[in-house]
Parts: sequence; structure tokens; C-alpha cells
Amino acid sequence: MLDSQTKVSVREFIKIIRAETEDIAKDWGWDYGNNAQRGYSFQIWVSKLFYDIYPGIDTEPDESITYSRDLTADLVLEDSAQKILRIVQCKFAGLSRPRNIDETEVNDFFNRHEHFMKRKWVRKYGSDHTFDLLGDYAEKLRTGYSVNYYFVSTASSTDRVRELAKTCSQSYESHDLNIACEVIDFSVLKELYVQALSLQEVIPEKVELHLPADKFFVKKEPYPTVIASIKGNALINLFKEHKESLFTYNIRGYLGARGAINKEMRQTIENRPYEFFYFNNGISAICTEYELEGNVLSAQDFQIINGAQTVGSLARSDQNPDIEVLFRLTKAEDVKTEKGINRDIIRYNNSQNIVKASDFRANDPIHIWLSKKFDRLKVRGSLETKLHYIRRRGGRKQQVGKSIKLEDLAKIRYGFLYDPVLVNRNPSYLWTYSHDGGVYEKSFGVDGQVPEVWSDEEFERCILAIVLYLKIENESKELAKREETFSSLKRFRYHALSLARVYIRKIELNEHSLLIQKKTFDTMWHDFWKQAVEVLVDFQAEAPEHKSIYSLLTTNRDWENMKGRFERKLSVASQFS
Repeated sequence: MLDSQTKVSVREFIKIIRAETEDIAKDWGWDYGNNAQRGYSFQIWVSKLFYDIYPGIDTEPDESITYSRDLTADLVLEDSAQKILRIVQCKFAGLSRPRNIDETEVNDFFNRHEHFMKRKWVRKYGSDHTFDLLGDYAEKLRTGYSVNYYFVSTASSTDRVRELAKTCSQSYESHDLNIACEVIDFSVLKELYVQALSLQEVIPEKVELHLPADKFFVKKEPYPTVIASIKGNALINLFKEHKESLFTYNIRGYLGARGAINKEMRQTIENRPYEFFYFNNGISAICTEYELEGNVLSAQDFQIINGAQTVGSLARSDQNPDIEVLFRLTKAEDVKTEKGINRDIIRYNNSQNIVKASDFRANDPIHIWLSKKFDRLKVRGSLETKLHYIRRRGGRKQQVGKSIKLEDLAKIRYGFLYDPVLVNRNPSYLWTYSHDGGVYEKSFGVDGQVPEVWSDEEFERCILAIVLYLKIENESKELAKREETFSSLKRFRYHALSLARVYIRKIELNEHSLLIQKKTFDTMWHDFWKQAVEVLVDFQAEAPEHKSIYSLLTTNRDWENMKGRFERKLSVASQFS
């Protein structure tokens, strides 16, 4: 287990990149001595790093890479819930000697927006896989997506390159485009790598903060609490020392330089530092014990349970003595957030947050129960791999088995029980309560309510949905490798999952038997998948030229037409069986 003092020297980081990219090349059967294949190894490495840093990413690392005819976009990573598209160009500039990033390459990449807006241009000059990843670029921007361009290199960035990234971001912003540009050079890459490592850390045993004189007081009852106005620089230094271990029990850690809230926060930090105190909600932290000696505050088992975005935004900004932040530290029995005062502090601090994110659902009783239920789940029947449930962002993937995030489970269960359209169009609704316009009571509920536990039958149905989903994912990948006709099949995985539910009901199959009897499942799967693939492929092929895949995925009428076609196919098949 890493501690909160995790540091990586330049020399060590060079060894890490070389060793890990060599391992990737070996795993993929690539020649590390070949420039192109070494570059692919680096792209996979960067994709995995982003996947760790930004847990909301849906795109698996091996599927994000565009390979040939990439239009300078080496990686395309989508977060459908937050509606963020991350487009990355990777440059493995060698590790043996210092080099500077090529300004011309950065400028060309950051100005790809106009090209990507032209669907026909992407179709003409990009590969099929590149088109699958970027063909819906314009439509996604129109439907509320933000786009982040990252130029990632093992070389160093100059002042001109950094200024170029800033200028490009400002230019997009001036045209009311939610597009940002960022250069990640060797030094920043090292920081991100350490950040990814620190996500696994234990909580810091002790932290120390200097409180400004005459700007703090103690509320002794019913919960001992220190309330203060502290310098933003003190929080920056605290983050530099302990990093993400400060947020181990936070319902969501720092989400990165994205989104309207964090963007406005950074603008206030840069342009109105004196007023930051009045505009920001401040920091709420808990600990198991604290001491005040003069104005020096020492706290044991310290955790920030609200304010990760504030700390993260400050840490990414220059130090400024004019910034002050409202700070509150409460002594609690422990630092866990599943119940009691800690859970209530999180609940009421977040209740005014405009973003209704899955993070706020993470500590609901049903997810705590599911986490324990998954831990006890055994591999049997059609379930051929161990499943792990990750209910909060920052939860780590296990080395063995398949990790299912809260967001993934919401999509899988809703797609299986109801329909795939909402899953693709507005996945954030799946973990938003109905009184806020969402369907949380459906995605995790039973009979319109979200209980604290499910029945065994309901849990088995959920596991069957996961088994089917994983099977659909794997088979779609295999078909895509063999023939380009199937290159877009995986994007319709939730449609296929919904069709599986239609099939099971139409054929009147027993869900329990499908789960515990592999032979029964395999027989069902063979017939279902053959017919589903035919419908999915034909439906795409017959779609009008102007209609994008994204449009097909997010239109109710298209789903109803597809489902009707599948049901008719099943009816015809049953007449001849």
C-alpha cells in the first residue's frame, strides 16, 4: 500500500514509462523497436492513465485507440454521463534526451474542431473505427457535450506552447463553445501518474493546518467543530502533501479541470480572488481527533467529505495570498460516510448542488448492500467470472474478475428492464430521483421505490443482465475484429441487451435456469445472438445516410422500430420451429 508521501523521481518515471509500455507491446504482440507500434503502446498507456484519473470514462482503453487514418486523434474517450468527449493526441518523443514539444503539431491538433464538425470529412478521411468514435462529434456538441483536447507528450512544453493552449481555449470560449485545450508534457504526465497511484492510498493519519489568527472559533456541542477562514495557499500545500488520500471517503474526489462549476471556480480564482470566500461553499472535513495549540490545528484520520472540487481547483492554480476559504472540521467517531452524522453532513452539503451526479447515490443503503452482496457472489453457471461492485468514484478496479461501477450497473439494469434509449441519451437521469426529473426509482428500484435491499429473485435478474451485457460486449468485439461490417455493433450493446429481455419473455425462458445452468444459457445465447446481430446490422445499413449512429441510439422511434422488427423475426422463427 502506498503512503501519502508517494513521490516519483524523473529517472524513476522514465523507467516506469519504458517498462510499462514495453509490457503493453509484449501483451499485444507488438514490436517495441518499431516506431509506430511503440507509439501504439504509449497510446494504450495514456488511455489507461486517463481511465484511472477520470473514472467516469465509458470507453475501454483498448477501444479508445484509433490506429491508422486517425485524423490526428489518437484516442477518443467518452464520459456519457457527464457528457464529456476527451480527444487525445499522443507523442512518444523518446526518453533518452530532453526535447521540446513541436508547436506546429499542437496548433494543428487544437484546431481540428472545424474538421471534426464535418461528418462527411470524418467519413472520407478517417478509418471506420475513427468514424465510429468521431462521426457524431457535431451532434454531441449540439446536444450538450463538452470537448477537451489533450496533447500528451513525453517531451517538455515551452512557454509558447502553454500560451498556445490557453489562447485556443479562450478562442473557443469566446465563440460560446464548450471546448478546452490542454498540453500534458512530461512533468504534468508524471504528476498525473502519481495522482493515479495516490487514489489507492490509505487516509492520512495526521495533517496539520495553520489557522490565521483571530479567524477561527470552536463550537463544542453537540459535535466538536473548528470553523475558520483559512488561506487558499494552505489548502494547496495540504493537497501537495497528501493528494487524493484527502478524499478517500468523499462521495466523489476531484473531477478534474472540466464542467461548468469547476470552470467558474477557476475563473473566480484567477480574476476575483478577493471575492472567492463569498462565492464558494467552502470545505467540510471530518476527523477522529484534533488538537489546537495556538493557531496550529492537528487532526487525525483527516478527510475532506465536501469540497474536493474547491481543493482540486486551487491546487491547479497559482498560489495567491488574497484567496480565503471557509473551512469546517468536525470530530466524529470514524471517517466513514455510510451512516450517521458524516453521511448527513454530505447529504445536506450536497443538496444544493446543481449537478445530480451518481456520486451522491454512492452511500445509499441499496449500494452498500449491493457492494456486500457482490463480494459474496460466487462464480457458477453462466456467470464465468468474479464480479466486483464499485459504488463510488475513485474505487479501484480489482486485478481478478470484472469491476462494475455504479453507473454501469444503472445502465445495464435499466437497459435490460426498460429500454436502451435513455441509457444512451441521458444516462445521468438513471441516478437522479424522479422529483428531479430522473428515473432512479426504476434503475435501482422495485415497484417505483428504491429499497434498502432487493429480493434474491431481483438480484439474480440483475446478475443475469450483467452476464448478458458482458457476453454482448465480448462477442461484439470479436465480430468487429473479423469484419468491418460489425465495427459499430458494440455501440448498440444496450439495444442488444434490451432485445435479450424481449427474447427471454417471448420464448418464456426461466431467468433462474439461465443463470445457474450454463448449458441452458448457451442454447439460448446461440439463437438469440444470431437473430439480434442480423437485426442490428440490417437496421444500421438501412438507416438514411444523414442519420448518425448517435441519433439511432437516442431516438425512441428508432428503438421501437428495431424492437418491432426483432419481435416479428422471433414470431416467424417460432412458426418453423
